[in-house]
Amino acid sequence: MKISQAHSLSPTIAPLHTSSIREVLDTRKIIANTDSARQAPMISVEERAPQLGNLLIPRDAPRLLRFLDVEVPSVFTKPLTDDQMMAKWMKESISHPLRPTGKGVSNGYTQDDVDTIKAMTGYNFIAFDGGTTVVDDDGNPVPYEVSRMIMKIADRIETDRSLGLLVGDITESYLRGVFKDFEKNGRALPEEWLKRGLAYVRERDTYRPAAVRRSITA
Repeated sequence: MKISQAHSLSPTIAPLHTSSIREVLDTRKIIANTDSARQAPMISVEERAPQLGNLLIPRDAPRLLRFLDVEVPSVFTKPLTDDQMMAKWMKESISHPLRPTGKGVSNGYTQDDVDTIKAMTGYNFIAFDGGTTVVDDDGNPVPYEVSRMIMKIADRIETDRSLGLLVGDITESYLRGVFKDFEKNGRALPEEWLKRGLAYVRERDTYRPAAVRRSITA
């Protein structure tokens, strides 16, 4: 499934020989302010988190929020476009409360789960109501083999949470164990992913010990 700018003309700065230094600086300031005004404000996922209900997307993927502004027809007279389908899933998810995680709960993920997967792989794992997908920062699908490996990691995380084997945020030891298990079973994951994941977890625990996470644990 394919999930899918306008160029603006900037005012011309007057030549230096016809303007004073102050005039040139003032003109540049006006241009900068004008360009900023033309750009749509980028709302962070963290700022929108309280409004996202049971939709989980990585914190550093604010462009994915654009799908919430896509109109979805109430009556389907023709198949939905890829953007409309993504918008439909996202809008349905935000209308429900965040699903808890813990023993006996299926399809349960935390904000830390999707953030860790993004840090490891560079791609966005999105959890909807009863479904998941993997896309790049613009909402486009990723190569099948990459998506398959990411889904395997996500399935393992979800299974461990539902069995009560994973509680709270993902740890270094947990990541090492997951990658080791995949390797034992002949389905080794990219070593670079493990390195990135470990680096993310260390940085998270070192520099963001009090970070607010949308994490509900048993």
